[in-house]
Amino acid sequence: MKLSSNMVYERAKHKNSVAADTLMHVQQFYTRDDNSRMSSGKKQTLTRKKVKMQKTFLLDTVVNLHEKFKSEYPSAKISYSMFAKLRPFWVVNQRQKTEILASVKYMKMASSQLTGYTFLV
Repeated sequence: MKLSSNMVYERAKHKNSVAADTLMHVQQFYTRDDNSRMSSGKKQTLTRKKVKMQKTFLLDTVVNLHEKFKSEYPSAKISYSMFAKLRPFWVVNQRQKTEILASVKYMKMASSQLTGYTFLV
């Protein structure tokens, strides 16, 4: 069997693949100042695959940001689930920060209630 030398194999694209420009637009959209803000702490960083980035907190929910993205880029056809998957690892939800603050507040409240007690061991 002879194979011609001018045959070129090209890998088929998946149905759920995203265009390179759409991928770039989504990542830039997540990191824009009107959609997220950088954390103030120097030590508030995340590391993935030896890449260290400072945490960035979302200012709105991912659902609302997806609607905003669709209105700004109507030509980019992207589902909500793919939009959520393409979020950079250093961009985190705001609720994670509020959960930490709530737990710290709870611990302070619990420790202030225990200050007058003597514990027998």
